[in-house]
Amino acid sequence: MGAVAGAIAAPVIGQAVGGLLGGGAGAAGSTAAGAVSAQAAQAALTNTQNIANTQGQTLAPYQTLGAGAAGTLGSMLNASPTGGAGGTAPGLLSTFNNADLTANLAPNYQFDLAQGQGALGNQFAAGGGANGGNAQTGMSAFTTNYAQNAYQNAFNNFQTSQNNIYNRLSNTAGIGANSSTVGATGSTNFANTEANAQMGIGNATAQGIVGATNAITGGINQVGGSLTLGQMLQSGNGVPSLNANQVAAAQSNASNGFTPNFVSQN
Repeated sequence: MGAVAGAIAAPVIGQAVGGLLGGGAGAAGSTAAGAVSAQAAQAALTNTQNIANTQGQTLAPYQTLGAGAAGTLGSMLNASPTGGAGGTAPGLLSTFNNADLTANLAPNYQFDLAQGQGALGNQFAAGGGANGGNAQTGMSAFTTNYAQNAYQNAFNNFQTSQNNIYNRLSNTAGIGANSSTVGATGSTNFANTEANAQMGIGNATAQGIVGATNAITGGINQVGGSLTLGQMLQSGNGVPSLNANQVAAAQSNASNGFTPNFVSQN
């Protein structure tokens, strides 16, 4: 009986110790692996946050510029004669009037008009009809045509100036709007990436805990089975006489963490 118990007890004890060591090593390995995965996910999260901050700093000047232009444009969208740039120019919704005509006439308008009238009068004088009806009609027609052309030029200048102001402010405001769109799209992408990274950190940590728990549980179960066999051997209760083949089978069962099911021999 003692030889049989001794033959089985050695692998049983070894199995129990191995179960403890294996369970502890497995738990440590799972915990370490989970920690490494969590660190990698945290590094990815930090990198994403840094990129998001850099993008925000890069876009900020354009957004500020665009916001300023949009504000200026909004303040000038009125019909006031002095609602435009500097508080002296007309608002961008104002209509062309006499003041605008005067302001947009060519600087040399009066000089060129006087020169043209003088040249036409000299022509009539040279022909001896300076005071005749044809001379008066011709002078009137010249002055009217010249004034009409000048008016059209002044109106075109007014429109061009108003359009230039609007387009410049609108384009600058568009730069800010586009920057805001890029920032909003980037923020959404970064938020999704951060959420995934946070989930990765949680999953990695959880997997490490689960792996450690499983390793410890497996070790405990293995130790429990080995100790059950050891107790049976120590007490001698229910242990039959075993031949060499049965001893080898019992050793194999103990090594594999199984408690043997002894059947009494007659």
